[in-house]
Amino acid sequence: MATLKKLNAVKREEFGKGPSRRIRATGNFPAIFYNQKGENVSVTINAIEYMKLYRTVGRTEVFELVVENGITAPVLVWRVKSDPIKSSVVHVDFFGVDLEKEIKIRVPIKIVGKPIGVAKGGKMEIYREACDVYAKPLDIPTLIEVDVTDMDNDTLLRISEITPPKNVRIASDDNFVVLNIFLNGAAETEEDAPAKK
Repeated sequence: MATLKKLNAVKREEFGKGPSRRIRATGNFPAIFYNQKGENVSVTINAIEYMKLYRTVGRTEVFELVVENGITAPVLVWRVKSDPIKSSVVHVDFFGVDLEKEIKIRVPIKIVGKPIGVAKGGKMEIYREACDVYAKPLDIPTLIEVDVTDMDNDTLLRISEITPPKNVRIASDDNFVVLNIFLNGAAETEEDAPAKK
């Protein structure tokens, strides 16, 4: 198994707005680690160390959270709360995972190539930029790449037509439209051009 990246954490004993402000004033931020049993541990994270790691792992790569009291667990970044003005992280939830069990997670869809239809003057409308998948934590892809080079006008790409990476399953009961290639000005039905989500 590949060696996981690590993020250090300090167990937090004080709670509330006042202590949280003091934590942030020192270049850290409060966070919570949720384990597989639904239990949680409140911790403090160094903001610089977190951002350095996050630029590499994002929300789809597993890493180890190392808490000073001896807890070391594989986790994913679950929820992030940021300051809307300063764009700084103010709180993060980490979700503990079992490396041998599948989880459901959303991953980005990356569209590559220029469709034949667009080269002929058509238009490409993208309706979904991500999809949910099932995978074991270490098999989670950073993104799912879709080559649309061969798509002509008046064609749709549905989620069932996308082949996920090895050991990954698309998690959708609805065979929704990911994108549509059509001539400019062509009429679209509600089914063929669903509202963006």
